[in-house]
Amino acid sequence: MKKITLLAFVGIMVFGFIFMGTGKTAEAVSKTTSFTYHSGIGDAKSYIHTSENYINVYATVELGRVGTWGTAAYCKLYLQRYTGGSWKTIDTASGDAEYGKKLNVTFSNIAKKSASTRVKVKLYNNWKHSELMQTVYSSKWTR
Repeated sequence: MKKITLLAFVGIMVFGFIFMGTGKTAEAVSKTTSFTYHSGIGDAKSYIHTSENYINVYATVELGRVGTWGTAAYCKLYLQRYTGGSWKTIDTASGDAEYGKKLNVTFSNIAKKSASTRVKVKLYNNWKHSELMQTVYSSKWTR
């Protein structure tokens, strides 16, 4: 009886290991890309931060300052995946960023496809959202 119980226990453990995995989570990717934001008052060193977990992709736009002047922009973000020889937008987000006030966005429920992924950011005049100032891209990673 003890052997049957032991075999059943071992069988359940093997089954669980095979079908449920080891319990380890995938390592999250986190990248920071610097760029020079050409604002209306001058050039400011700025950043795009990206990270992910098993279901979401996160992006942050951090704008710098010119001397003592803070910069600002209305931002449109495009989560893109490289498929079929070109970059395809799979989700979008937008909002305001300024020096001292980062823009944080979440792209929710993004499937993993083992494909090259990036975030494209279009920076617009903070007061006139139709006036495109600059387009920048995050570093690429595989998701």
